[in-house]
Amino acid sequence: MRVYISGKIGEEVISEATRQKFARAERMLEQHFNPEFNLIVNPASEAFQETMKQAFEWRELRRNLPDILLYDLHWLRTCDAIYMLEDWTKSDGANLELDFAQATGKKVLWQREEDAQCFRDDSDNYMDVWLPIDEEEDEV
Repeated sequence: MRVYISGKIGEEVISEATRQKFARAERMLEQHFNPEFNLIVNPASEAFQETMKQAFEWRELRRNLPDILLYDLHWLRTCDAIYMLEDWTKSDGANLELDFAQATGKKVLWQREEDAQCFRDDSDNYMDVWLPIDEEEDEV
């Protein structure tokens, strides 16, 4: 399974706190899904950002929000699922990614239990889409 991590980035230069937030999610997803057969797409990672920078330079594009969102959606299109971090509601980009994922039939996984319950047809049966990040992991 290929999983795309979505949440609030909102910075032209990604802060270390944002990178760590996405990295914690990536580590949790790697532990949950067998990393030998799965791929986690982390748009806040240095590797993702460097690849995007090179793609924009090759196409001679200036980095701007609409083109960055299109680039992100291209990667999300290749995934089977999206993992929504708890701050997704504070990001227009994450909201767009969620809309795209739902419109294209991707599985939606949630960090927050309340979101997992709210967005399921059966709010009592949400455990298969709720993947919290361990509190101890936050302290690493």
